[in-house]
Amino acid sequence: PLGWHRAEFVARARQHGVVVRRSDASAIARTPPDAVRFSISSLRDMATLERALLVLARTLREPHGLRRAVV
Repeated sequence: PLGWHRAEFVARARQHGVVVRRSDASAIARTPPDAVRFSISSLRDMATLERALLVLARTLREPHGLRRAVV
């Protein structure tokens, strides 16, 4: 996802109950894209898919990355 590091997005999505995988887990390129993969084949129904996609969309809008701290 643009602006996210794949490992951070995977961890955040998991905190929200949605499992995605880092793109480098299945990439054959030397430099995999900074992206994630998800499977829809194991979902129970379309409502579950819709909820998961909404969670991922909300997660994309969350603050992320390194933030400066003033002490």
